Amino acid sequence: MNFDEVNERIYKLLNGLRKYPKMYFQGEPTYMAYETYLLGFLTGLTWLHNSSIDITAWFTQQRGENNYAVGFSGQIKHIYEDKTEKERIEILLETVENFFRENPDWYLPKQGAENEPVYPM
Repeated sequence: MNFDEVNERIYKLLNGLRKYPKMYFQGEPTYMAYETYLLGFLTGLTWLHNSSIDITAWFTQQRGENNYAVGFSGQIKHIYEDKTEKERIEILLETVENFFRENPDWYLPKQGAENEPVYPM
């Protein structure tokens, strides 16, 4: 399987989480359930491909910031605390999808980066 196919499967997973959440979660899914699922999935990709999926740095930069104390999912909870749970979930899913669409070569070692993976917290 090539990485274009992997990327397409990531988009299909995100679409499935949107359309069929009960296939992935027991009961009514919460932001924390989505957050936990996605962080586990992203960490698995990081380990499997020895890559650096640094969504937090990307998300922070997208917002015009250069400093962060919490991961991207924690930032979303804080920034969008006035939104409903459902709206925050959609923002979380959109953020992950946008990262992969804007970084289709996420699996390649970054220039000047050490071989240690960056975890997507």
